[in-house]
Amino acid sequence: MAKFDNSRGGFDASILPRRRRRQEEHKQSIFTWGSEIGGGWPGLATFRRQRLSPTKPRLNPGRLSPPRETRHGSARDRRGFAEPQPRPRCRFAVCSRQVTRYDAIWWKRINGSHKETALFVATKKQLLNRWLEEPGRTIAARIREILIDYADKLIPLGWKAHEQTGLYIIPREWLPHFDTKVIFDLLAQLPFRDEVANGRDLRGLASIGGCPEWDLRNTDFSYLPKTEGHRFDECYLDGSIFDASDGDFDFLRCPLRKVRFRKVHFRPTRFRGGFCAGDCLECDFSNAKMKKATFLGNANLQGSVFVEADLTWANLTGCDLRSCDFRGANLANAAIDESIIDSTTDFRGANLVGLSWRDNSGKLFKRGSDWRRGKHDSSTTHD
Repeated sequence: MAKFDNSRGGFDASILPRRRRRQEEHKQSIFTWGSEIGGGWPGLATFRRQRLSPTKPRLNPGRLSPPRETRHGSARDRRGFAEPQPRPRCRFAVCSRQVTRYDAIWWKRINGSHKETALFVATKKQLLNRWLEEPGRTIAARIREILIDYADKLIPLGWKAHEQTGLYIIPREWLPHFDTKVIFDLLAQLPFRDEVANGRDLRGLASIGGCPEWDLRNTDFSYLPKTEGHRFDECYLDGSIFDASDGDFDFLRCPLRKVRFRKVHFRPTRFRGGFCAGDCLECDFSNAKMKKATFLGNANLQGSVFVEADLTWANLTGCDLRSCDFRGANLANAAIDESIIDSTTDFRGANLVGLSWRDNSGKLFKRGSDWRRGKHDSSTTHD
């Protein structure tokens, strides 16, 4: 076991095995050098670029910190090369890139930041469990009460609208006023809330939705569990995040703009798919599972990204697919009848087997629904 030796000014790594000793000495040298120069390490950006470059193999770049003295002499070997340091295990992600806990410690210590404001250190398990413990349990119960109370107020208004118009659509002037700030003010004591810059942190909440005229812009709904369905009706969700969520989602009469659904699993129900929405402008559905997804009312999907998404049996009838990116997507047995497609629609690497875009006689339903008008190459699979 290692020990803490005050006479040597810190952790005594000399009695550790060789591999562990190098790790501890390397970490201590980085902290010492960063505190001496103060205010930042110019080589940190270069170091992180070399380790996190997506186009280069993740090889150990060797030691980039200044040479240090160990009990065996210089840190460099007899050939003059820097000793390669063992790569620490990845623990969490920053900006969708895998980094190590050592990288995060260096960034905090060298830049003098003790608050992890820019690092998403909480794991999915921690975000889910925080709602099962105090104070998260009380906050979740209060949010659920607010949703139920507001829904109860809408029931008589729906009946009144049906008597006058024959529809259950409530006119906007009849809606009771509600400020969503009431919900976000409850999150003051919620763990890991500081990881979301604007404080709108509803990640992992089991029961959440949106009612008409609610302002939920730029809210983080990541990791929503599949315990219940999630319904957002005529609310504002511009810029919100639903990454890695799971369950059945309804976005009725709720236009979506720049909303992120990366790696979301939209679970289909008995009668329809797990995703039902209208316009989705510049939304990101990368790697999402969207079997039997439905886009209603000739939806406008311009600029949306469906890279590697599963759109099997999806209904894209009449949708505007200009500037959409379907690279690597699975569109098997999907329907794009009467949709709008041009040269900006990218089908490279997509699976289009069984795609519905012609009638039984082989004629096009509509000229614009011909997927061959979009970008495609030899990697596009079709029949």
